Amino acid sequence: MIHQALHEQTRSDIGKTPSPTVAIIDSQSVKTTELANSRGFDAHKKVKGRKRHIVTDTIGILLGVKVTDANVSDNQVAIDLLNEVFNWQITIQLVCADAGYRGKLGDWLYLTHQCQLDIAPPVGQSGFVVVPLRWVVERTFSWFGWFRRLTLDYERSAETAEAMVYIASIYLMRNRIK
Repeated sequence: MIHQALHEQTRSDIGKTPSPTVAIIDSQSVKTTELANSRGFDAHKKVKGRKRHIVTDTIGILLGVKVTDANVSDNQVAIDLLNEVFNWQITIQLVCADAGYRGKLGDWLYLTHQCQLDIAPPVGQSGFVVVPLRWVVERTFSWFGWFRRLTLDYERSAETAEAMVYIASIYLMRNRIK
């Protein structure tokens, strides 16, 4: 409740509509301590720990978070996370994602929520290219780096880890409100 109210206030203060029309989704693998109840190994990033899956709006404010073991596929979590976000933000018309979300997610988004999925980079593109809007979610991850509790996942449960991300997001929004 606090997070949602602050989100709308933050958007209004900078001259945007309270409800976003574009969302950006991505994940971040983080190491955990030995005390974690569960953790996995992300072979792509060579990290033993958990994954934070987040959805942000175009100004980088968190819309939703889901914490899972690091070995869980992005596509598996994306549907659950986006369902939670769409329960709160029904105005979203476009979701931007990276290549890790290729597959059935686009069809599901269109059929369930009449929403488009924009995957970057396009198939066949090689080399580094800055993709509009995709950098916003990466900036949000870097903001989380300002919080010592988020540099490493110290929490025993994934639910507590999600709560810590929401607390960090509330702190960031509180500092932006006029």
